[in-house]
Amino acid sequence: MSGLVIDLIVCYLLQGFPSSKFWITWPICSLLIAVVAFVAAILQKLLGPLGALLTVIVIIQLGNPSSGGASGVPYLPAFWRVIGPYLPPRNGYILLHHTIYFDGHGTSQALTTLLVYLGVAAAVLIMLDLRRSEATVPTDASEAAALAVPIGATP
Repeated sequence: MSGLVIDLIVCYLLQGFPSSKFWITWPICSLLIAVVAFVAAILQKLLGPLGALLTVIVIIQLGNPSSGGASGVPYLPAFWRVIGPYLPPRNGYILLHHTIYFDGHGTSQALTTLLVYLGVAAAVLIMLDLRRSEATVPTDASEAAALAVPIGATP
């Protein structure tokens, strides 16, 4: 849903790209949002509230400057050029840019990177949820009864 809202705002309200590209950019926007949300969810499950801060640092503070969107990748300093291909912002920028202006040519690496991020993040989230649900299974009858009886009620 967020991808649709972003696509509507950028396409029709801000007129950031031609309206003929609306339908192709919607799934790309949704993919970018899903990748960042999954990475944030993993970091928050592992680190708690500190995970949100780490997501901002990695995705915004390191990812956006290394995307090359404002100045172009060849003009980036060496550090930003090296880390950029491994972070979602540059891949998202390349995917959107090449889809809108070059009819999708040269998007395979960026799309593959984002899909790998999404797949790995989904697998890690599933594993974390399964591990967490196994840890919350009661081990004896008294723990099971404590979980089954509402607070303040008599068993």
